[in-house]
Amino acid sequence: MLIVHIRNKYVILESEIGVGRLAIMINYQGKDKKHSYFEGWYFKHTKEEELLAFIPGVHIDDVGNKKAFIQVISGEESFNINYDFKDTYISEDCLFIRIGGNEFSKQGLKININTISTTGQPVKCHGKLHYTHLTPPESDIMGPFRFIPFMECNHGIISMRHKVIGSITLNGKEYTFHDHMGYIEKDWGSSFPEKYFWLQCNDFETEKASIMIAIAEIPFFGLKFTGCICSVYLRGREYRLATYHKVKIKKLTKSEIVLKQGDYLLEINMEPSFEHNLMAPDKGKMSRMIKEAILGTAGFRFQIKNKTVFQGTSKNVSYEWVEYDDEHIPAKKKSSTEELK
Repeated sequence: MLIVHIRNKYVILESEIGVGRLAIMINYQGKDKKHSYFEGWYFKHTKEEELLAFIPGVHIDDVGNKKAFIQVISGEESFNINYDFKDTYISEDCLFIRIGGNEFSKQGLKININTISTTGQPVKCHGKLHYTHLTPPESDIMGPFRFIPFMECNHGIISMRHKVIGSITLNGKEYTFHDHMGYIEKDWGSSFPEKYFWLQCNDFETEKASIMIAIAEIPFFGLKFTGCICSVYLRGREYRLATYHKVKIKKLTKSEIVLKQGDYLLEINMEPSFEHNLMAPDKGKMSRMIKEAILGTAGFRFQIKNKTVFQGTSKNVSYEWVEYDDEHIPAKKKSSTEELK
């Protein structure tokens, strides 16, 4: 017998004897929100050295004005298109978003855009993509923080990696995918963090791996702390590094990130990359400009008990480095023989 509780818009399924616990994220959190709120989804698709991503979402400013939007990102350009909120439908029970003539779901997406962006650029984008073999994380990436109702920004991973089939044409250029890589995540709350780093990659030549990491300055009861969530999906298993698992950020610079948690050690070395402008929420209003690096190159090494279980390089790395100094947490000086502790 299962006892079902509703807690902060999460359904907790718990066995009568307390064995087994599953958190199911409700797709749309913003049904009853009246002001200072945003919710957006990130659908990313990569093929060799090409990228095409879509960010559908909604936002409500501090006086209650509601709008919908779609951001389109390719290797060459990015666009933001606004829509009337009345032309939007978002399912609360499952991942299904309809904005204008565009649809987004776990099964894939249908794009039909023929308009002018908010910066006056013509955008013609149409086509369909189909998804198979979605890979959700083992549990909610927010951990116990998912139960705190006043978090400035919440993060959710829907699929760490999946297969993409289909084609989409953007301003005359066709993007064709056949068993290439996809990724889906979402954010919701009032604002993006003032300072944060985010990275995602799941396109490696030799390994079925996917890595997502987010580090941010988080306001909490009038104070701030640095929070970290990270998922390493490797050969059918997820390894979780997070603040709620006592991860230590050993190094955080614009070129190198090092995380240590118990027997786990994750090292990332990034190269400079071209960046696109994206709109981000501030108190529910999409008024903040950030930059996202796309098609970046980075090397990854993941160790367990000092043994390297994964090492690889990808040219399809997306990351955002926002407001941190280039050398935010430089590595401490150590002797050549000293290991990270």
